[in-house]
Amino acid sequence: MTKTDKRKLTKQQVAIIKLLYALRFSTTESMRTALEDTVSIRAIRKRLTVLCERGYVCKRSAEGIGQSAYYCLDKLGIEYLRQVDGYNPLALRNIRHDVQASNRFARHCVGVFDAANEIQNHFGSQCHIQTRSSFYGNEDYPNPLPDAYVRVNDANGDINKQFLFEYVDNTKPHRIWKQRIESLVKYLEEGEWCITDKDPALLFICSTARIERYVQHWLPQIIEDNYAEDIQVFTATVESATLAITGIAESKAQVMHPDSDESSRPLVWTGY
Repeated sequence: MTKTDKRKLTKQQVAIIKLLYALRFSTTESMRTALEDTVSIRAIRKRLTVLCERGYVCKRSAEGIGQSAYYCLDKLGIEYLRQVDGYNPLALRNIRHDVQASNRFARHCVGVFDAANEIQNHFGSQCHIQTRSSFYGNEDYPNPLPDAYVRVNDANGDINKQFLFEYVDNTKPHRIWKQRIESLVKYLEEGEWCITDKDPALLFICSTARIERYVQHWLPQIIEDNYAEDIQVFTATVESATLAITGIAESKAQVMHPDSDESSRPLVWTGY
């Protein structure tokens, strides 16, 4: 190791490494939102640059002109977490390959990061978000794994709302997303959830309003085919995710064609 590599990591640098473990990929803007809105983009970029130079973080080139670069953990970042209790060894094994992962996967992870930021910043300390990185090897969660589990507590610390959260975007064909959505619906309908007494709702956060309308178009048939009328399902865009969670913008289930010009609304089946 070089002399630079032996320097102790700062608290801010460790926070970046932990966030990249949880969310896999980030842009400078997403990282700034997750850490401190008062810190400048320039300061966050400098922290990331230092971590890249020291081998803890890898910078991936932007997909196109004007696009933000992606950041993920590099070898020393992974080795640092191996020495800290509480980090899933199976997740760390998968994260080793992130430096070579596709831009589509990186873009999806950044979308999950931005949605998680929106939710966390709205609910603050009442909200607890566990991402896929903590699920590896845990057979209590659906397979394939959801992007995150979101729990919002009340003032007494008891669970008020809980969700299995999936970010739906254009990184996969529609048929894959339909299969993914159906597998989560089927998982809850078959009573597989055993982590808490009540089943969580399903929250599909979509990258655009048009993609949300596709999901809304698919859901009624998926629900009917799996006799899953009792489960609770929400759709939202990143911007309306907190409204879906709080229930402020609830609306009745409806079939909407993806190319409809109507404004997008959360789609809800009330359950427990």
